[in-house]
Amino acid sequence: MPSLKLKVLVATVFSLLLHSVAAAQAGCSTDINGDGVVSGFDLAALLSAWGSCPGCPSDVSGDGVVNGVDLSYVLTAWGTTCSPIVAAVTPAVGPTAGGTTVTINGARLGHPTGVSFGGTAATIVASTGESVTVIAPARPAGIVGVTVTTLGGSATIPSAFTYYAAPRVNYVYPTAGPLQGGTVLTLSGAGFGPSVGNPPVSVTVGGVAATNVQVANSVTLTAVAPANSAGPKSIIVTTPGGSATLPNSYTYVAAPTIASITPASGPVAGGSLITITGSSFYGPVSVNVGGSAATAVTLVSPTTITAVTPASTLGPKSVTVTTPSGSVAIPLAFTYSSYTVLEFMPDPAVVYSSALRSAIIATGLPWRVRDNASQIEMLLVPPGTFSMGCSAFTGTSCLLDELPIHQVTLTNAFYLGRYEVTQAQWLARMSSNPSEFQGVAYPDAANRPVERVRYFDIQNYMSATGLRLPTEAEWEYACRAGTTTALHGSAVFPNGNGSNNGSLVGEIAWWSGNNGANGTPQWGTKAVGQLPANSLGFHDMLGNVWEFVFDIPTAYPSAPQTNPSAAPGQGTPPIYDRLLRGGGWGSFASECRVSRRNQALQLHLANDAGFRVARNP
Repeated sequence: MPSLKLKVLVATVFSLLLHSVAAAQAGCSTDINGDGVVSGFDLAALLSAWGSCPGCPSDVSGDGVVNGVDLSYVLTAWGTTCSPIVAAVTPAVGPTAGGTTVTINGARLGHPTGVSFGGTAATIVASTGESVTVIAPARPAGIVGVTVTTLGGSATIPSAFTYYAAPRVNYVYPTAGPLQGGTVLTLSGAGFGPSVGNPPVSVTVGGVAATNVQVANSVTLTAVAPANSAGPKSIIVTTPGGSATLPNSYTYVAAPTIASITPASGPVAGGSLITITGSSFYGPVSVNVGGSAATAVTLVSPTTITAVTPASTLGPKSVTVTTPSGSVAIPLAFTYSSYTVLEFMPDPAVVYSSALRSAIIATGLPWRVRDNASQIEMLLVPPGTFSMGCSAFTGTSCLLDELPIHQVTLTNAFYLGRYEVTQAQWLARMSSNPSEFQGVAYPDAANRPVERVRYFDIQNYMSATGLRLPTEAEWEYACRAGTTTALHGSAVFPNGNGSNNGSLVGEIAWWSGNNGANGTPQWGTKAVGQLPANSLGFHDMLGNVWEFVFDIPTAYPSAPQTNPSAAPGQGTPPIYDRLLRGGGWGSFASECRVSRRNQALQLHLANDAGFRVARNP
């Protein structure tokens, strides 16, 4: 029987043999400090942890105690070199300028001798056996591998880190949108990706994160604008390559509003230049009139838009303005009228007053048109204010019904016939010609004013053409054409001014003083338009025929008036219940004054009484 000592010796040797085999198998697990080689650093680490140490790196055997067994493992593996293991790189993206703090995780990474990104050395900040922290170097854009080198060798993760160039933002479209957000923004620039991978990209507008950021390519991305407060905001695009700012490039605006549309009417052929005022007008902006797009839309300012109306049908139409912030519509805001534009801008040779030309242009309406229903040529009279009433010749006085002089304001532009309605124009719509001065004795009768027309006959003509008579205030305002004298201005007078000289009546009017002999073609009315016009372009406002106006005779007020008109029911008409203005071919000079008023029965027939037409734009 073997002795007890022998048994103990055999057991000890057998145990050592088992530990030797285990130690040999342990290999790189004995690289306690993870520097890639089993050396005195590992022995020092083991001795410092001697004793109970469950789970610590020095417990190589895993029995919960650092003792001779673990020492034997280290001694057995002494000098063994162990290659590092690289498992992950975080983050995996950064700018081409470098400077990104990167953590490389794995094993046996303690005390690395070098870390490189695509062959370019990084700056090592810290390391443990399981990780290395470095500062990424600068490199061109692209994907590179990351290599860690220790005393035990090198390990590389291919395509582990992506370099991105710094982004650049050139412009954004649209440049404005509603306060509630939701506008899809398209940003153009460079360095967005995904030419090298699929990077995380964020967008902020005025410091608030946009949503649904989509990178189309390296130069284009889209994002949905967030809600924000009113005003211009900066857009910031952030990629792994850095951030780029487009200062004050997107404006948050409230929904648009419309305050006015001028002019409020125009021809069915379109072509009217309208001015729309309001608020929160920002581009791109569109204008729609009656369901059709206006053209030449110009965003003048955040409060003003101009546009040219499209063709449409007769009647009132809605006007809609659409901006990135929404749409606003004004129902029945623009009325299409039945006239043909002959000249849009006033002719300086006709409207020789620069002030009157400016007033006409300011309306945005055509200056000279032809009414389609009657084929009558008409000129625009702009809105304005004037003194209505007594203008006497020098050395004379006015009649009582011309007093008091009072201020009148006409707020709306209107069209007035350039000439008195002629016999040809009357016959074009009516069944017979009531005029006295017609037939073979008067070869120019077609161009003479129609006369011997009763007020009710005139109303029938208006019903047939859709036109109207001017009010008394409109007539006098158009006749004066900016003057305050007894005779309206004319190019034949000095500087085109009016005159209070009664001897000059014949220069601008057919009256008894320049009438021909009875029984000759020069007797009675004359073909319209032969004498000089006033400074708005109207002929025969004085003389030729008295002209019916809309109003009944009423006394003038002393207080200022706006758009006055005295229609039946607005006063107590005397026996002479309709007004006529301007004088006729048989009148005295004193009757051919701009302020002279005359009265006639509605059934009155006279060979020196006619009319001219008016219409709204």
